[in-house]
Amino acid sequence: MKGLFIEDNDVVVVEVFVTNVDDKLFANHDKEKLISDIGDKKDVVDDDIDSLKFTFKVPNYKDEVSIVDGAIRSDSDDNLEIDAAAVRYERFVTLLRDWDITDAKDKKVPPNRENINKINPVLAIAVMNALDEKMA
Repeated sequence: MKGLFIEDNDVVVVEVFVTNVDDKLFANHDKEKLISDIGDKKDVVDDDIDSLKFTFKVPNYKDEVSIVDGAIRSDSDDNLEIDAAAVRYERFVTLLRDWDITDAKDKKVPPNRENINKINPVLAIAVMNALDEKMA
């Protein structure tokens, strides 16, 4: 029966659109929404908007357990809770396989935990929203 097992090479690719307006980053997986978010701050044309692609592994059962396990927190009374933001972070670092982000010299930036930690939160949220939508 198809779909019972997830292979290591099963991936999902998400696209996020980004632009800068007055030194502020805007990002969204919906290009029209991105333009709407910018509003009257600037007349945005397609040349001002860049597209970034992120490739994620489709999570299997082990991945999901690892992601949630990395997001469990203990409060001062030793009660356990799951931190939703930490789940999203763990999902990003656990499942990311590739991206097309380059540095100022047009050299590919390696898609690793260290570089994920440096991403602007605006971009990270847009990427995770796109992933959530694709995997729903």
